[in-house]
Amino acid sequence: MNPKTFYSTVLIAATLVLSSSPFVFANDNLSAREIWQRTHESGQKALESGGLDQAEVLFKQALVQAEGLGYAGPLAASLYHLGKVYYLKKQYPEAEANYKKALEIFDEQTRKNSSVLMQLVQDYAKMLRELGREAEALEQEARIRTSIQRTEIK
Repeated sequence: MNPKTFYSTVLIAATLVLSSSPFVFANDNLSAREIWQRTHESGQKALESGGLDQAEVLFKQALVQAEGLGYAGPLAASLYHLGKVYYLKKQYPEAEANYKKALEIFDEQTRKNSSVLMQLVQDYAKMLRELGREAEALEQEARIRTSIQRTEIK
């Protein structure tokens, strides 16, 4: 890790530690979901700007926050985006593990036509193709077709 990346990561980690302090949020009156959402959005901004190390730190923090919320959407979204970071860093086993965990969560939900789910499936299928796993990619893409058909029938 180069010095610039190292210092950026340390700065982000310090910010996260301080921002999770009860004293910092006591005056903001932010709900746990709002705190997760801010962290997650910061991770998305870092991801979009190419700051993969920053995004990784932020999505890991968002994942911890999402686990405490008690409902599935934020947890699945954080897992998916952390998986995307790993994919872009070419850390495929980590990416796949996060993608699969996110898919498991979505599979347990009654609403299967989420835009986040659709993007997750597309990204996972893309990675599987890059790894030469075409049959598995096609299986994942079948999820999208099934979901669309279910929506059209209603």
